[in-house]
Amino acid sequence: ARNCLRGAYFREEMVTDSHVAEVYLQRALEVAINKQNLSLDDPVVIDIWLRIAYNYVWTKKFEDASLVYRSILELLLQSKSPENFKKAIEVSKKLAEVYITMKEFDNAEKFLCWSIEMLQLDEYDDKMNWVIDDDQNRKLEISTSFLENSKVISDELVKYIDLLAGLYAQQKKFEFALPLYLGILKMLQNKLKDDQNQDRWKCWEAITMGHLGEVLYGLGKHDEAMGWMQQGLSISKNISGNRDCDECSGVIFNNLGLIYEKNENFEIAKSLYSQAISHATKAQDFVGLDQFSLNLDRLISEEQQQSII
Repeated sequence: ARNCLRGAYFREEMVTDSHVAEVYLQRALEVAINKQNLSLDDPVVIDIWLRIAYNYVWTKKFEDASLVYRSILELLLQSKSPENFKKAIEVSKKLAEVYITMKEFDNAEKFLCWSIEMLQLDEYDDKMNWVIDDDQNRKLEISTSFLENSKVISDELVKYIDLLAGLYAQQKKFEFALPLYLGILKMLQNKLKDDQNQDRWKCWEAITMGHLGEVLYGLGKHDEAMGWMQQGLSISKNISGNRDCDECSGVIFNNLGLIYEKNENFEIAKSLYSQAISHATKAQDFVGLDQFSLNLDRLISEEQQQSII
């Protein structure tokens, strides 16, 4: 199995060939189960399954990836061990991300909500039924006060709630996204009171304020939206050099540029797009860099066409 895994790694990382990598991984799985007699929930077997699922994501075989992740999740939950339970929460998030890509938003919501519920637990409880019932309504009622009073505040929890809020925003369900972002903000402000790693949480605070601005703009509260974006920007700019903060600054500058362009303040919009490009470059956010550059180039091109007319 080890030799097959080495072959898969070579095809995953060195000379990329997803098909050959999958063959190696499937062979490694067969050897591990049938020749080495490892159990299905053995960490080695689970890790091979996870690499197979990632390979499917890499090749955009999202349906296959979702089936593998669901199988892994069932195995992990049935094993009733604390280590596998922690891994199950991570796999649930990966599964939700695949469903988001597939635009199966209800499934994504179900698995994200489950992950958030589990992350709220003080400790692992092997007496609980960890099997996620497909027929069960897993919708999670999250209030701002619920998050503010959370006993557990971790980077993982913030990321998962942020992803769920983003899922709602993507569907223009702004009324569901808003309390989540407000709740995250309360959590972060509580964390900032007693955590030494200020920059990480301050960057998250800036990111959340930027998201709040986007949601409020979607709700038609334009002045409030601008206020939150500018407040987030003032925080992220003060921690320039931190990749997350620089990426956040780029996104907010770009969003402000879009707003000013919509209001026909083209010179300000161009300046904002330029600053977005600068911060995306610092953050090595190449996706953002392409998007922000396209916005600036498009606006300049439209102005040039108007001047010719």
